Formats: sequence, structure tokens, C-alpha cells
Amino acid sequence: MRGRSRPYPAPPIESRLQRYAAPSSQSFWAANVLAGLVTSALERSPPDALAMSDDLPPPNTQRWVVRRKAAVIMAVRSGHITLEEALRRYNRDVPRYRGLMKRLFSSTALALVLAGPALAQSISVSPVTVSPGATLTVVATDAAATVYNDEEIQNSSNALVSWDYMNGTQTAPAQPLTNATFNVTAPTVPGPYTIYLLRNGASAVAQEGFTVTPPSIACDIGPSVTAIPAAAQAAGLTHCAANFDFSQAAYSIPAYNPTGDAGSWANCMGENSGLPGVMWHGGSGGIAEVSPCDIKQKADPLDGSTVMNFEWRPVRPFQKGGGQANQVSLMTWNQYTGTPALTVGNYYVETTNRLESSCPSGSCPPNSGGPNDVYMYPTPGSYGTEIDIQEFQTNALNGASGTGVAAGYCGYSNGGNPCWSNWQSANPITGISNYSNLTFHTYGALSTSDGKTDKRVCMYIDGVLQNKAGCLVEQGSSAGVNDTNFLTRNMVVAGASSNLGTAGLPIEFNVKNIVVWTCAGYQQTGAAGMCNGTTLSKTTLGTGQTLAYYH
Repeated sequence: MRGRSRPYPAPPIESRLQRYAAPSSQSFWAANVLAGLVTSALERSPPDALAMSDDLPPPNTQRWVVRRKAAVIMAVRSGHITLEEALRRYNRDVPRYRGLMKRLFSSTALALVLAGPALAQSISVSPVTVSPGATLTVVATDAAATVYNDEEIQNSSNALVSWDYMNGTQTAPAQPLTNATFNVTAPTVPGPYTIYLLRNGASAVAQEGFTVTPPSIACDIGPSVTAIPAAAQAAGLTHCAANFDFSQAAYSIPAYNPTGDAGSWANCMGENSGLPGVMWHGGSGGIAEVSPCDIKQKADPLDGSTVMNFEWRPVRPFQKGGGQANQVSLMTWNQYTGTPALTVGNYYVETTNRLESSCPSGSCPPNSGGPNDVYMYPTPGSYGTEIDIQEFQTNALNGASGTGVAAGYCGYSNGGNPCWSNWQSANPITGISNYSNLTFHTYGALSTSDGKTDKRVCMYIDGVLQNKAGCLVEQGSSAGVNDTNFLTRNMVVAGASSNLGTAGLPIEFNVKNIVVWTCAGYQQTGAAGMCNGTTLSKTTLGTGQTLAYYH
């Protein structure tokens, strides 16, 4: 973008004009002063005949022919009078008509006819790569400056983002500025931008490009991320413990890799228990892996993105029978050595994923198309609530027809039912139009506690709070009994399965990422590592839902 040469675009000037009222039909600044008419007038009044104030039409002029209009424009353009002086001379309201003068200045014909000798002008911005909302230092020079010189920032679509005079404010300076150094605030949206120096607020005489880059937030595991989710930010869980970005080359080797290559990232059957840095281990909810580890990186056929594909195949002999042992899944707990890879107390976990296809009832009997999910589960030896960040079925469930099924199962938090679900009309998905689990969505779960009163769980799809009631109190051994296991640590589990082992078609569960947010001290033992909050924030939303979490 820097140094790009092109005529100054009209849209930003039009955007500026919206700040002023439209002139009356009797105003000499009326919109019928077109570039061709002004050019014709100037042909009768040579450009080198500078319009001194004595040559201007008298203040009481009533008949504004084009030549008189052009004379006033030339006088302002040449610097012999200011725009404010011209407007006061002819009793025109300054804020009301300044915009139309700028509009006249922006016409191509005026630029060609009124252009004088080249004058020194420049604009520079520092730094040229900056974070959103950071401070930019601007150095501007224009030897022909008047009080109306200013700068504008435009995005790559030439849309006006912001503007200031050369004093760094939107109040015109008292005297003309030919040199100025001032600060402006960078845009908040990442992308390329151009800053322009505008003479008299209309003609672009200099420009320079700069780029706003996303912020970088380091994660303990995986690449950096660019933003903290709103739910995690609100609860104070702003430390990125892990960003399992499955598009990374580190996951290019299939999960089952018995040769023990240095690039192995998973430990499906215990074959890679001794390798350092392996975070994912075979199993489901603490149960050892018995199904084949058909887990690999692939290009998703929907959008071409690189995902982790969890595949349940009906032809596999091990995948007969039901229950969790039937899952093709990995978890952040090494059940072969009994040691954790990643566990957290309070957390916000987010994942983006989808199912590749549904399964018709003729091929998949009821309850055979899942669960396919990413969920949080208490580590072996501890007790707490299983929270399914999302749970999919490829077919009908409990007699209900259709696909597009999602659920967040929160133990007994909702009387034993999913926290949110379109499996049942009594608790449909909220705020997501045309929802389908066959397209990518981002699912989130926020689990917080003060370590002594109760635990709260809030479920999200694409940042929208789910469950008809909103956030819920996590419950334990039975409905109505609060979960008081305040030292429970949780592992991450992801996988695909046919719960009854009777699906007649493969199940393809594609996961783009799993990101775990908690507090910086999450690795400490005991209560210190639970990341407990101290204050319960509780709000009733316009939807009637309750937003409640500890922070």
C-alpha cells in the first residue's frame, strides 16, 4: 500500500460531506457548480491572474454566475483568503458550506485547471506496522498549507476510517500549519491502511501506507492466538494454556505411529508413552483405547481447511459393542502411565468443528450415530461434572428425526438433560439461524467456581449463550445436588463413535482446533491451581437467560 499512486477517491469526501447539512437551492455553493462550468469560467479568467481580494465579487453579490464562483474558488485555492474568510464575506455558515467547498476542490477539472507550481508536501507515519488501537506518530509537511489541511486514514476499500487536522484534533488550528508532528490512534481492525495529507481538506497531496496487525497472545502449548474470547475475558481466564491448532504441520503424521518417529504427536495404544512432548493419548473419559486409532490430518471437503479427522468405521472388528470403549478418541491424560499431559481446574474451552455428513435411518438405527464430541472430563481418581462442549449425532436420537443435532451435556446441571440441544423442542439452540452440525461452528464452555459455594457452567455457540435458562449450577451425584468437588482437575477429550456400534456408514468428525483458557497459575497443586474466582457476576439478559460466572 505504501507509495501507491492514484487520484484521491471521491467516497471519503462524500463521507465527510455527511457531517454537514445540504445547502439551499439559492446558495452559490449549490450542487450545479460542475467542473465543466467552472473550467469554462476560468478560460475567461486566466489561471495566472491570481484572484486578490479586490478582484473578488462584492459581499452583497446576489447574482452568482459561474465566473464569480470560480473567482472565489481561485482566491481560496491560491491562499489569498481562507475558506472561513470567504464564507464570512458572503454570510455563509461555515460548518454548513465548508463541505461543499471541499467537494468542489475534489473535482478533476478544478485540479487540472487550478494546479499551481509543485510545492513541498509529504506525510509519514511511524511505526508502519502497529497493533490495533496503538498510537501512530504522523509527520506532515505542506508549504501551501491553510487552516484546512488535514489527514485521513482509509482502509483497503478506500473507506474513510478517521480524520484529523494537522494539529491532531478535529478542531481547526488558529493559524496555517506548514509542518506538524502529531499522534493519531491506529484502527482497531487488522489490515492495510493508507494515510493521506489533504490540502484544504480536499486534494490529496501526499500519502503513506501502514499495516495494523493482530495482537499476538502466547500459549503454553501450540501457536499464539490473536484474541481472548469474550466469555474467558469476562471471567478473568485470560491465560492460553493450549492452542491445539490441527492445521499445523506438527500434526501431519497420523495419530497411530508405532515406529516412534520424532514427529509423533499422539500415543494411541501406549506405543509412544516414552516420547517427550506428546500431549494426546488414546482413550475416552479415562477408559483405555480399544478401537483402532483412525485419526489423521486431512483437508475438509467443505472449505478445504486442514482439520483433524476422527473416523469411526463400521468395518473395524474392534468397533462392535457399545459404550465409551467404542470411541475413536484421544485425551490429554496418559492412561498407560497414569500421568497428566494437560489438566485444568476452572476453564473456558473453545473448539471449531463439524460432521462431514448425516446418516439416514436405514443405515444408522436410532442412537447409533454418535456421540462425536469434544468434552471436559474429571481425571481418574477425582470426581466432578462431565461437560460436553458439543456433542453430535449423525442421525435421529431418542425417536426424534432429522440431523443438525448438537448438545452440551452438563451432567445433572439441567436435571440430567443436555444444557442446550435441538434434540428436544423444549430447549432449542438459541440465536443461531439455520443451524446445522454439518457446517463449521465454534462451541465454547465456561466452567467457574469460587472454590466454596458452587460451580457455574455457561455454554456457547459462535459466542451466543445457549440453554433456555442460560448459565447453570453444576450438579453432582444426582439432580438437585450441587457439585462440591472444588479440587477436580479436568482433561480434554475428543473423538467419534457409534454408541451402540451399529452405524452402517463411516462417521467423519472434523476438528479445526481446541483452545484452552484458564489462569496463569493453573499448574500449581491444590486450590492455588484451580483458578477460582472471588465474585459471582449475575445478569439477566434481554433473552431472559441468566449470565452467571465467577471472576
